[in-house]
Amino acid sequence: MDFKPEWFTEAREVKLQTGKYCSYPQGTKAYMDFWKKEYDRCNNGMSVNGYRITGDHYFFLNYYRLPETDVKKAGQGRGLIFPAFVDKQYEYFHYIEMC
Repeated sequence: MDFKPEWFTEAREVKLQTGKYCSYPQGTKAYMDFWKKEYDRCNNGMSVNGYRITGDHYFFLNYYRLPETDVKKAGQGRGLIFPAFVDKQYEYFHYIEMC
């Protein structure tokens, strides 16, 4: 890909750094505007610098969690991680949207 996947994973980066998706106090206008924007992105997709991902792909990258496969100690259990941005998934989500 000739673009930066980080353009589409801003919400997840904030979650990883702060533990929350939104830093605004709950119930404020800024809080509601943030979640309206995220809702729109999850439904309609997102475009940055001429590149677009679908809403399902945006949700998958920023809000979906996968079981971690790299377990270092037996009996430790698996944590949850965010999925990586993969070229074939980019194509897959566009094909699903076309269908």
